[in-house]
Amino acid sequence: HLSIRRQRQMCIRDSANSARQLMNGVVKNSGVMVASSAVNNGGKIELIAAEVNNTGKLLANGYGAGTTGGQVNLAGENIVVASGSKIAANGHAVGGRINVGSKAANISNNDPALTAKNVRVESTAVVTASALHAGNGGTVQIHSTEQTQIHGIISANGGVVSGNGGLIQTSSNGTLVVGSSAQVNVASTNGQSGTWRLQAGQLNVDLDMANVISQTLNQAHVVINAIAQNLFAGNINVDAEATIQKTTGANNTTLSLLADGEINIQGQITALLNTPLTVEIVANQIKLQSTANTVSYTHLTLPTNREV
Repeated sequence: HLSIRRQRQMCIRDSANSARQLMNGVVKNSGVMVASSAVNNGGKIELIAAEVNNTGKLLANGYGAGTTGGQVNLAGENIVVASGSKIAANGHAVGGRINVGSKAANISNNDPALTAKNVRVESTAVVTASALHAGNGGTVQIHSTEQTQIHGIISANGGVVSGNGGLIQTSSNGTLVVGSSAQVNVASTNGQSGTWRLQAGQLNVDLDMANVISQTLNQAHVVINAIAQNLFAGNINVDAEATIQKTTGANNTTLSLLADGEINIQGQITALLNTPLTVEIVANQIKLQSTANTVSYTHLTLPTNREV
């Protein structure tokens, strides 16, 4: 149990002397760690170990006028952001930055870059780097080399008075799972929409993932990006039972499907009347697998000498 308050910067590690020696380390936080400020920008919190489990609260907020949210890093081989937990780097003016699953190298401490094998954000867990008043939303990056699971609530909204939505990237070099309980919010009340980027070596858009994407498209842009790497060809498959549909919102949002390999659309991509949606599809090959499916788009991009 860790409970630390009002520190500007804190780094919690296992007992190893170096980030290079984390193979057997465990860090579990079930308390409250606070690097927030009502006057200054939010501080910095890091949890680093082979196994990182957060069931408590990690708060690096900037609450005062004009402040920016801080930074929270969770790095190790296997990371769990548990149900009911919270990670926050909100700012009154600008949202902060949250990295779950990755940490840049620190040359001064002789620490290498770290990337998790597996990351799981459980249902009802909250991860937020939003602007609270007037300013742009921040950045949330959740990444793994093998599998990333998203079941919680992730936000990088713009301020309620003004400001653009931020950037949320949920990615894996392997597979990405988005469950039915997930919510991804990069909205802007009085600014430009933010972006949710889903990226993996292989992306299968099933019913649950399609429903979450549809909710996000009502207020922001969505990029689905399959990159060929390791054993994965960089393909996107939209299951037959999956429907991606924009149902509300007068602002034009964009759904981009980008694949190094092929895009196989068996389901439907649609928008209701007066809910403008641009669909951009870029791949080596695009397959529409049945006459029952529907793809409504205003923009289609395909490399030359490819098949649709």
